[in-house]
Amino acid sequence: MEITLPMKWERSISRKLNEDGIFFRSGSFESLKLLQNDTTYQIGLEILNNKRYTISWSKDGKEKFAVNFPIEYDLLAGTSMTENERRVLEDVRRSSTETRQAMIDDEKQFEKVPHGKCYILKGEYFYNKQLNTNRYYVKSKKDAFKLFYHRDYVLESLSNLMTTAAIDNDYDIQIRLVKYGFVQDTICVKLNQWLNYCIDQGCMPYFGIIAIDKDIADCEIIMKNVLMGYIHVMRLNLNIGTLEERKGLIKARLNSFVPTTRVRYLFDELKI
Repeated sequence: MEITLPMKWERSISRKLNEDGIFFRSGSFESLKLLQNDTTYQIGLEILNNKRYTISWSKDGKEKFAVNFPIEYDLLAGTSMTENERRVLEDVRRSSTETRQAMIDDEKQFEKVPHGKCYILKGEYFYNKQLNTNRYYVKSKKDAFKLFYHRDYVLESLSNLMTTAAIDNDYDIQIRLVKYGFVQDTICVKLNQWLNYCIDQGCMPYFGIIAIDKDIADCEIIMKNVLMGYIHVMRLNLNIGTLEERKGLIKARLNSFVPTTRVRYLFDELKI
């Protein structure tokens, strides 16, 4: 008795490229071999709306080959979402607990805040103006600027604490990672370990306070990596009564490696 097994279905290269959103503006996949061992080509890189890359090869002023592909971490790193989620907590655990050296920005762009206690350096905002990269500074006795931190000024202090890793603190952060399939994993590390991991990976931190209720600040942090096409979305709770001693437990929920192309839908789902 013969048993006929189904043949393994192999997708063509062109189909695989199409499914990954990879397209050729000039040349083709087959013409890639012509670029090998030829160092006379001029290479160009374009970023389109922070969503797609185009890499081109030109010679004698004429474009010979150009490929366009999405800025997606899975594609660029060659890893799967489950692998990314498995590694992120391990990488955070290995990150430094050290306080970073504060980088003082251009003082000419500083503006006095309405309450008059410090200066603001306005940055970018993400999705809405309450979620931003604003930093706050104060003049020291030596007339030099430093990051502002005072227990009575919650927004300014938390903005600097949560985005710079340059404020001395002894906070622990309990991170509940929501993974694919709604599986969850939890770790507890120092706040600076989380911040240093993100900053070292090239992320830009955006921070905002959603609400304060009975001394509990409900906050949002977005760690945005433009070049790799992802964001980390963290929702956290912190007791503002701990600001003076700069220590305590922060509880957080994390969605990691969210493709920037899905950002609007994620925010709609979370109702942020």
